[in-house]
Amino acid sequence: MKLYYSKFSLKTSTALNAKQDIILKNQNIKIDTFIHGLNLKYLFNDIHVYTSLTFHSELDGLTCDQFILNSKVDLPKFVVQNLKAEYDIKKSNKSLFSLIDPKLQTHFTLRALDSADAALLEVHQKYLKGFRRFKFKMNLSSMLNLDFYFEYLKSNYDVEFIFDFNGTANIDNFLKLKIDPKTLRRCFWEDPVEFDFENWKSLTKAGFRLILDQKVNSSLNSKFDKRTEAVFEIVSIKPTKENVIQVMNLYSNSKFLITTNMGDEMDHRISAFWANEVFKLHPDRFFGAGLYTRHFFSQDQDLNQESYLVKNSFTKINQSIKTDLKDVVGMSDVNNFGWGLDDDMNKREWLFLKDVNFEF
Repeated sequence: MKLYYSKFSLKTSTALNAKQDIILKNQNIKIDTFIHGLNLKYLFNDIHVYTSLTFHSELDGLTCDQFILNSKVDLPKFVVQNLKAEYDIKKSNKSLFSLIDPKLQTHFTLRALDSADAALLEVHQKYLKGFRRFKFKMNLSSMLNLDFYFEYLKSNYDVEFIFDFNGTANIDNFLKLKIDPKTLRRCFWEDPVEFDFENWKSLTKAGFRLILDQKVNSSLNSKFDKRTEAVFEIVSIKPTKENVIQVMNLYSNSKFLITTNMGDEMDHRISAFWANEVFKLHPDRFFGAGLYTRHFFSQDQDLNQESYLVKNSFTKINQSIKTDLKDVVGMSDVNNFGWGLDDDMNKREWLFLKDVNFEF
């Protein structure tokens, strides 16, 4: 069977995480970060299925073009898993939207701005639309404003915050914080510092509820044991970057947060599918889903404008947010089968990548 590819490029209007933010600032680089990837098309039993692959360091440092030229490089297993997922949906003549459980709750992701007032104003606007959990992409400067976030929690008892530092802070930044225990219970801390068992154990002992994201493709995987899992409650999974089933099997005592990989064109569709799968099959292990996000991408005349428009259609938040996720993945695609991307994908220029034999 033949596997085809279509390249895409995206330009971010802001650093996507704290690590990237530090690198760009240290090198005095204007924040115009480019992300490159491949959309993939595979024909199986007369059904076209699609997925995507974004190029970061987890693919052994390969660039898009190097991957295309090197036919011996195997596709990651999660790529095949996502192709199979769309095949199963299309084979049953269903769309992604028909599968989504209306009770599936999601949180809203935004950057913690240097002005805490501006960030919390946006939180309040989304609160009025029904959101009760918010994730902040943090940096070290925004950490100075944490007291403002804690004060907001004290006056809004049904709200929870997730603070994502991408491992850029140090343990003293957290242990010296003065937070009353009731407020701390409604805070979650994603990769507050680089993973170290003793440091994470100290944070857990101090009452911090930890979410692990730096995993599977990191050195942590090689030294993982059940003792390690005792120092965090939740594992974050990005279905367009990793194998959901593999991660769930590895971290068998944790709950799971299904979220998007911001640098991928199809991430909202695929993540919505896997969030629903985990919610449906393992409700006791489902912590939540992060499928709504602030607009991160900007238009650039040198880039593929279709990619820009597709990505922004995925991240655009409709004024009337619904709990059934249709606003997340695009109201215009409700009648399409699978991911609902066939109309757009048919407009792309597809090139042969290599012969493969995926048995679904």
